[in-house]
Amino acid sequence: MNAVESPVIPKEMLSKVNREITSQSVAFLYMDEKYANTDSPAALQATSLTGFLLPASVYPVFRNRLYRILPGFADGVDNYPIQVHASDLFRDRADEDHFEFYGDLVSLVNELGCRIFRRGFNFSPGHRQLRRYQHMLLRFCFKSMLAAVQDLGDAGLIWPVMETDRTDVQDEMFAGYVRWTDHATSYLDAIGDGVQELIEDGIMVDNNMIGDMHYVSKRSIIGSVVDCLAYLLHCRWIQDSGGRLSNYKVQLADIARRLDQSLLDDHVVRYVTD
Repeated sequence: MNAVESPVIPKEMLSKVNREITSQSVAFLYMDEKYANTDSPAALQATSLTGFLLPASVYPVFRNRLYRILPGFADGVDNYPIQVHASDLFRDRADEDHFEFYGDLVSLVNELGCRIFRRGFNFSPGHRQLRRYQHMLLRFCFKSMLAAVQDLGDAGLIWPVMETDRTDVQDEMFAGYVRWTDHATSYLDAIGDGVQELIEDGIMVDNNMIGDMHYVSKRSIIGSVVDCLAYLLHCRWIQDSGGRLSNYKVQLADIARRLDQSLLDDHVVRYVTD
């Protein structure tokens, strides 16, 4: 049996590809989902997905400065791991420490030029049946977010990163969607069936700028950042929608308003019972 020889790629072509890769900007789109829950008013239950676009060029600076704004950082590593979860933040600390951390986080996001996206669905008590389809709603949120990211124009290469829950459903809704889009785009390109028109019409996502799906664990520090940003934005959305908040969450809603320069897209579709 004759061995199949691998094609030889000319050195000048490899050099051109390497130059394009190194000159292309890279950013990570960290995402965190929020399901409808009993903490929100009955009429303001929402399923949403928040995306935090962190350029790779500022990733080390962001990470290092993030640790420095955590309460107790100066005490050293003996108190590691520090639990950073918005709904149960620093349980041994006073509320003032929470507000200081959130404020410093917002300032850090704004200063380093990060971008935030949020897409969601709100359904009133009359649409309780939609709770059964929250995973599907997240898929629409994800597709919508990728379309919004495309509006950045020549943004380089973007890697979506999702907090893993180790379920097949999540793989289908997120990583599966990226793979399906990638396959469909390549196939339609191959047969010359007007992919660009589908992209312009918002039917297809241009996967030339979207990398494969990455996952982080609940202990990921950047994953925790998205969780905190999503919590702030949800408090603000409830307040803007006429819902009542505790004094604690009113403070968080006020802090969230400082994100306006970094918030490129915040849209929650509302379903209202007649």
